[in-house]
Amino acid sequence: MRRLRSSLRAALTKNGPELQAFLTGRMPSFVTRANGRAAPDGVPVFFFHDVEPDRFEAQLRYLQSNGYATLDADQLEARLRHPDRSGRDRAVALTFDDATWTFWAHAFPLLRRYQARAILFVISGIVPDDPVSYPNLEDLWAGRCSAAELQARARVQSLCTWRELRALHESGMVDIQSHSLTHALVPVSARTEDFVHPGFDAGA
Repeated sequence: MRRLRSSLRAALTKNGPELQAFLTGRMPSFVTRANGRAAPDGVPVFFFHDVEPDRFEAQLRYLQSNGYATLDADQLEARLRHPDRSGRDRAVALTFDDATWTFWAHAFPLLRRYQARAILFVISGIVPDDPVSYPNLEDLWAGRCSAAELQARARVQSLCTWRELRALHESGMVDIQSHSLTHALVPVSARTEDFVHPGFDAGA
């Protein structure tokens, strides 16, 4: 009985967010639709910025255990042009903005572990030409660096380097696309409202 309670507690801890979303009706329809019903047109697209490894691994594990395929940009376009309405085809796109250091350090090793594809949007005008070989989770798993050394990257180099982007492209698992040249703020009003300054709130 103690083992059963322990198993139930572990299951609730692991699957609590999904259970809560299901019970409150917030679970996406592509997850909850019954077999045999027509699938909605389109493909679910998930957006990421910085990556927290434990949470991202749980998300990848969920997709893998539920039979989802991850698409690159060409595959996504093809699915959008010719949607599968049978309900049998499970596909999602995982997109990442800005190519922050956490994509190299955390996301890429986990994508390889779970054989998942990603679409990475890079700001080409500010990619650093840094020759340093920075560690990632694969180095941590192999004992070649510590967690502190991995995390120290944030203070030194906040974006993926050209060297890393080449390795990502050559892996065949990361589809690199443009996220503009400089990520510039573009004014949309004839009247000047403010200037970019320390403390500027771009979301206001």
